Amino acid sequence: MTVPVPEGGSFLSRRGTVSSNLSPSSGESVESLVAHNATHTMLLTVKSAVAEDEQAVVALWRACDLVASYNDPVADFRFAKAGPCSDVLVAVDDAGEAAGSVMVGHDGHRGWLYYVAARPTSRNKGVGRRMVQAAENWLRQRGIVKVQLLVRETNTNVVSFYEHLGFEVAPRVVMSRWLEKTS
Repeated sequence: MTVPVPEGGSFLSRRGTVSSNLSPSSGESVESLVAHNATHTMLLTVKSAVAEDEQAVVALWRACDLVASYNDPVADFRFAKAGPCSDVLVAVDDAGEAAGSVMVGHDGHRGWLYYVAARPTSRNKGVGRRMVQAAENWLRQRGIVKVQLLVRETNTNVVSFYEHLGFEVAPRVVMSRWLEKTS
């Protein structure tokens, strides 16, 4: 699938489009992009993470303050990779480093985004937007028509980022309960 980039977009292929080579049969997502900013051009490849990406992705989540004390990011990564209804996508830059990531999953009706991350040194260069777009493409391939995410009250500075991407604050009350005590 080729998606035109709006004027002023941060990600352009060599022809001014974002190329998406998504293979629903293999479950893999690979997209090569060029991120432009005033001082640096960075080639990004967005792909389904593999076991060898785990350490870098978890370090990225930690660097972006996305890990709560009650979450085990290694277990989250492995759980998402093990199931057919979830995945971890990672953007790798031209130096082979993880520049962004997103965990994506669905319940058969609603899609969910978790751990949307852009390396702190790559912020405001379109990496976060690209990760959200890659996750949305992953969901579309599986027939999911709605995407949701939760923002912790300690991270509300990202709400405007999501609103800029078309997300809306939903008038819902989220309730939860631990099924087992965590240590």
